[in-house]
Amino acid sequence: MNSSLVIQLCSLLYISFLIIIYFSKERLRNVENKIFMSLMISNLVGLLLDILCIFTVNNIDSYPILNNIANRLYLLYYHTWVFIFLLYIFAISINKDKFKSIDCYERFVNEKIKMFFIPFMLFNFLIIFLPLNYYKGIDGMHSYGLSVNLLYGIV
Repeated sequence: MNSSLVIQLCSLLYISFLIIIYFSKERLRNVENKIFMSLMISNLVGLLLDILCIFTVNNIDSYPILNNIANRLYLLYYHTWVFIFLLYIFAISINKDKFKSIDCYERFVNEKIKMFFIPFMLFNFLIIFLPLNYYKGIDGMHSYGLSVNLLYGIV
């Protein structure tokens, strides 16, 4: 069995336990917790996509279209996770004391999230439609191309 797959399956088990425990507890309904929940769910989706990519990369000749879709979704996952993490850091870094109420604070954060959303969607569109190529050799396999370069430029 591929060692990368073993690590991902163990991580999948771990994040599943974390999500079960987190969602079973009562918590405050604030912006930070909502963003944190999004981070955990996106992490779970990313692990599932990574497992799918391991399968499709090992069988690229049999499933070329599925491999292309899985790899593009995986690139979108990376971009989405960085975006959500940026929003989380932004939300927890704001001094809540300067706002009159929690509602004012949450409206401010939501406005900033909407401001970041348009460039986020533009980059997602580019990641989907820019070229993505694959290298397969005796030393392994990886993807490259403008789609990957754009993502590395963002991250």
